Amino acid sequence: MKRAWLEVEHRGTGRVERYCLEGFERVVIGRGAGATLRLTGPSYARQHAGLSRLEGRWQVADLGSPGGTFINELRILTARWLDSGDVFWMKGVERFRFVEEAVDPRREAHAR
Repeated sequence: MKRAWLEVEHRGTGRVERYCLEGFERVVIGRGAGATLRLTGPSYARQHAGLSRLEGRWQVADLGSPGGTFINELRILTARWLDSGDVFWMKGVERFRFVEEAVDPRREAHAR
């Protein structure tokens, strides 16, 4: 069993925020009111990129933004599967790191 996280690094400050993706099937990143993860700044589209969970795996896709979405140094034109440790970013100051961690089901059951 794995738990997925999205780490957001704010390059201007070095601050890192961590968001658990558990419970979501889709996450929209952008500056619009309907975005799941809202970013400020004019360089982000209202719906810039999206993460989707399909068959237990996560993928990232650009949602038609003018500035594009980049993963591991390459601009993506179609949805790409994410592996733990992959870094993606958009035209802005934040970098996103996808992380998956193994979860011990016995520990999870005990925590409940």
